[in-house]
Amino acid sequence: MSTKNRKKNKRKFITRGHGSEPTVIEFNLSKAVLLCITIGVIITTITTVKVITTIIGAKQDNVLADENATYTYVQSSDGIQVPVPKGYVASQIPGETSVNGGFVIYEDNYNGQSIDWNSILGTNSLSLNSLDASSQTSDTASSSANGTSANETTDTNLNESEEIEEINEEETELDQTTSNETISNDNKEDGTESADEQKETIETEGTSKTETADKTEDSEGTEITDNNENVDENTDNSDFVNDEKITEQEEEQTDETAEEQEEIQEQDNNNEQEELKDEEQINNREDNQEQEEQQETSQPVKVPNSANTVLANENSIQLYANSTQQDINIFNLQKSVNQYVWVPVSEENLSRIYGVDANGKLWGKLYKYSSTERTANNWTETSGVMSITSSTSYREPALVSGYDKDSTLQTDLGGMTAYEFLSELEENFYATIKSIKEHGGFYIGRYETGGLSGTAVVRKMETDINNQTWYTMYEKTKELSGTNDNAITSMIWGSLWDETLQWLVDSGAKTSDGTQLTYELIASDSTKWGNYRNSTFSYIPADATTPDETATKPRNTLIPTGSAEYTKVNNIYDLAGNVWDWTLEAYSTSGRVLRGGYYYDYGYNYPAADRYDYDPAYSIVNCGSRSALFIK
Repeated sequence: MSTKNRKKNKRKFITRGHGSEPTVIEFNLSKAVLLCITIGVIITTITTVKVITTIIGAKQDNVLADENATYTYVQSSDGIQVPVPKGYVASQIPGETSVNGGFVIYEDNYNGQSIDWNSILGTNSLSLNSLDASSQTSDTASSSANGTSANETTDTNLNESEEIEEINEEETELDQTTSNETISNDNKEDGTESADEQKETIETEGTSKTETADKTEDSEGTEITDNNENVDENTDNSDFVNDEKITEQEEEQTDETAEEQEEIQEQDNNNEQEELKDEEQINNREDNQEQEEQQETSQPVKVPNSANTVLANENSIQLYANSTQQDINIFNLQKSVNQYVWVPVSEENLSRIYGVDANGKLWGKLYKYSSTERTANNWTETSGVMSITSSTSYREPALVSGYDKDSTLQTDLGGMTAYEFLSELEENFYATIKSIKEHGGFYIGRYETGGLSGTAVVRKMETDINNQTWYTMYEKTKELSGTNDNAITSMIWGSLWDETLQWLVDSGAKTSDGTQLTYELIASDSTKWGNYRNSTFSYIPADATTPDETATKPRNTLIPTGSAEYTKVNNIYDLAGNVWDWTLEAYSTSGRVLRGGYYYDYGYNYPAADRYDYDPAYSIVNCGSRSALFIK
């Protein structure tokens, strides 16, 4: 081999070919090295992209958890990633897993243990139809993670389907009672009543003592005359029901003795059900609705104890034939742990919550509402610079100088000075905006704040929700997070109340009867979804042990927070009516702002968007509080 060839880094390899001549292969070392480097770069790039993608996906899907992180991501049933602070868990209850429908989180401490959703929901007894899309997706992902192939999963599903079909065939041979109970429970979950349940309600109300419309003095000292229409309707219903019973007795019991007639009158409902049952048996039970009505009315009416003096139980009725064990489990859970609902705030919508003035101070953007829109309330903004129009109108964060002074705060806030209090308000508002910007939203208390005389809670069926000063409620709501360092809780800001209302409109939230929430229902008349003197609905009394123990809400009555599906929108209860909710918003020099109206007035006078200011150092039965939670 020549020296010339060696200088060119070329080497010849001689191999035996198939012919007589040897085969010569030239190998260029420089090109080989370059090729290896290129291949290495490609492999490294592909691997890096794959790793990064995996890490991002793992983070979003909550597969990998950073021990130092304050939250984890959970995917909602409508495909949105929601940050859930550590110490809380996302609900797995149907109807509580969608962001657009109200994504609920629970404090993960049920009787000293982590929430066991399988036990709460009785997962093994649920049908496949009850599983939402996210659950099925999660199951598929879990199968893949455990090494189960798609074909194996499909085969398993097919086998399960065959078993379910066999079970369904057996169930069709059973008595229709089971089916009727299921229908009754479904009606309960939908918040609706069957025709016979409505008839039973009329009969119960008609036979109850007729109320007399008197002038009632409201909390502000003015007298308001009650409407007599309800009295007239009850009287007419009573006459109708009594006439109908007399006619039935004359036609069906003409040959009975006076003693038998009295007995039949006392058991009239049971006899009617037996007659209907006989007719349905003759007709091979073709009318399922009549069977359902028989079973529901044949069950004994559950009348709760009348221990709570605030809640009138004399009109107690039974909306649902029976609570399932799952219903009771959920009911007990919701009475036991704090709950919040996620309010999403996109990056482009963040600017509608706050602004910055020429001095760099952050201000909340407040709004006033009409039946068609909302507009700025006491602020303007030019070229990105916000200005407060009046220093004594609606604003936040701010002091009310008539009360927030050193001499007053020594008692009301444990020795805090006015300067310190203003600094705390401004720092908390800054932390609020920072959290919303980083995490894409905030959590609002699902219920009005309870436990105001002791340890504050955000739980269903709370009655200790009023009659405390603003300062007391301010301190109580800060303590809601307890020892959890992953979240901050506080009384809700007025700007976040407004943002919550806007989200309800934007998300297409619906009232209990399916009516879509509009500016009109928020700003003009909220009777349709709130507890006011002119709204009528069924609720669960405070001493009820199951959710099927219900009563018709009397006029001018405070009810336990979260006790009526009528007052729920997007899984948030009592934003309209029940008690006024204190906010951190300030007004004038002596008032803190309340929102949402209260039980003693009309829904068209004080709708959900309405404002009312009151002295923060005074307690009043009409006033409560609403909390918010922010991820650190």
